[in-house]
Amino acid sequence: MIIRYNVVSKKTYQKDGAEKAAWLQVGQLIRFDATPDKPEQFSLELNMFPMQKFYVFAPKPKVETPTPIQYPQDAPQEDVPF
Repeated sequence: MIIRYNVVSKKTYQKDGAEKAAWLQVGQLIRFDATPDKPEQFSLELNMFPMQKFYVFAPKPKVETPTPIQYPQDAPQEDVPF
């Protein structure tokens, strides 16, 4: 099942001494249900980019690995302080 959501921007203004809001539609977010073969997916369509779709993914957890210190191959060993 596909579900569409409006993507809007809120603009506030004053009218007759009261603050009002105008909601400007800037695009749509489209949700595709998960299937046995694929996880749930999202697509973002912005009106200012009419021929471009943006795909939305959950961030993958970062796996941090320590970067080993690399010394130049021609560095003399006696110059290393340890």
